[in-house]
Amino acid sequence: MRLFTVFGLVISLIMFATSAFAAKMAYVVVYEFPPYYSAHMPKHITGMLVEALNEHQTEYEFVLREVRPSKRYKAITENGCCDLLFFESSVWGWGDSGDYQWGLGLTSSAERFYVLNEMVENNNLHFDYKGANRIGGVHGYNYRFAGNTTDPAILEEQYKLYTANNPMSVLQMLAGKRVDMAILNDDFVSWAQHLGFDGAYDITGSKIVDQEFITKVVVNTHGRLSVEYVNELVQELKENGVLHEILAEFGIAHLIYKDN
Repeated sequence: MRLFTVFGLVISLIMFATSAFAAKMAYVVVYEFPPYYSAHMPKHITGMLVEALNEHQTEYEFVLREVRPSKRYKAITENGCCDLLFFESSVWGWGDSGDYQWGLGLTSSAERFYVLNEMVENNNLHFDYKGANRIGGVHGYNYRFAGNTTDPAILEEQYKLYTANNPMSVLQMLAGKRVDMAILNDDFVSWAQHLGFDGAYDITGSKIVDQEFITKVVVNTHGRLSVEYVNELVQELKENGVLHEILAEFGIAHLIYKDN
């Protein structure tokens, strides 16, 4: 009887020690935003970044949680599902709130209008979105020329902007001439060209951008992590070159944000 009692005590101590040192879960918001995240991609930047963070420290286990683009704001609130969000910009529909804090910059990029190369070759090149018959964009994304509205009915009626579920579909819409202009960001186009996707080299972008943006990490102030802790982790991945390696694999290392 005493043997079983001692054995049970040892097992209990092991279980207690395991639970005491188990990593705390930290939930990362993701939404359809290639190359940073896509449910249709075997690998994506945020997934690889999360893997690097989990290897880099043991206090937290970072886990992805997908939401619709329009739901990401609520996800980073007191009653939201998640603790942080990578590769987000404050110009994309975020207001002033005590629910979140902005962390370090990750990439510096821009969104611009694209047309087919043949428009250039035929001297029909123009980037006057007001004169376009149909413009392709992504559902739930924010565009400055459209006042950052995401209402599909308003976008179609007032701005002739027709939305698809992801930028790859927008690229296909442009290549298939279902729209005569598309708005895409440099991150996506560089990645698509890096992988040689159909139509990626058949488009020309305007030198004048719709909006420039810096993607950052945004941290839920009611969540499990402090923005200072997240910044420290991100800074280490920047300094040891891990972030650069991840971005390079997707052809956008040239867009990494350089701290002043």
